[in-house]
Amino acid sequence: MKKILLFLSVIALTWTACTPDDNTGGGGNNGPVLTTNSGIGFAKDGDTLRLLPKDTFRLSISGVKGTTSLKHISIFENGANVPVARINLDGTAAAANPSLLFNEEKDGLSNYIISIKTQDTPTVATYKVVLTDEGGLSDEVSVYVITKVGIRSSDPVILYNYSGPNPGGLDLINSKQVPSASASAHIRDFGNISGSWGKRYFQQNGTQIRVPAAGFDLTKLKFSDEISTAYNAGTDTPNGDIAFNVNTVFLAKNGNSYFVCKVLRVFETASDNLDYSEIVIYR
Repeated sequence: MKKILLFLSVIALTWTACTPDDNTGGGGNNGPVLTTNSGIGFAKDGDTLRLLPKDTFRLSISGVKGTTSLKHISIFENGANVPVARINLDGTAAAANPSLLFNEEKDGLSNYIISIKTQDTPTVATYKVVLTDEGGLSDEVSVYVITKVGIRSSDPVILYNYSGPNPGGLDLINSKQVPSASASAHIRDFGNISGSWGKRYFQQNGTQIRVPAAGFDLTKLKFSDEISTAYNAGTDTPNGDIAFNVNTVFLAKNGNSYFVCKVLRVFETASDNLDYSEIVIYR
């Protein structure tokens, strides 16, 4: 029985000695340690970022070598090497990925800045920065990035007084002026009220106009899907129309498309019903 217990103890000790801890190689070698530094404008390990396509994010990293010198930095996007054209390493365009470290860099990195440009189209990606030493040991940090479609704005579109001879309809989807009676006129000028231009817009052809919630700030919108969130927080207009003047902002929905509209200019005439307003559409 004693022999059996002694044999099991030897096996246990052997297993413990041969099972390396994280970031430790065989023979007791210690691997590098990679960390991110805090600072304004820098992402940190484990962060989730929401960016536009082609946006650039930055990390400030520090790397401490283990038993052997540092060898190179690799940058991955969902497991694949990020193209060098989208990487800047400590102020210099990357020439390779992995990128070799030289001279004092092999002894350690401090506040080393990495800039990474996101893809051209909306995507979801995990970016990993891996620091590897001459012994093949490594450490990594990662950032989760969601890139989404940004807000797009139209050129100003003119809507004429509905009671006059010129087109008073607005095609929100194509951001263009159309006749008021057109099936693609999602909103139109309301026309005269008691002989004078009413300066109101009327919803039609399946469009719903809403007034933004208190505190809504158009200038703070960045992503297209934030418009639907703002619309859902808004309030329906009682009669499907809304009064406007310069800088009036309202929300609209047609089908699955959402819009923010802002009035840039209001031009009134005395008696010929050639009054008009200019609107910019955000979507």
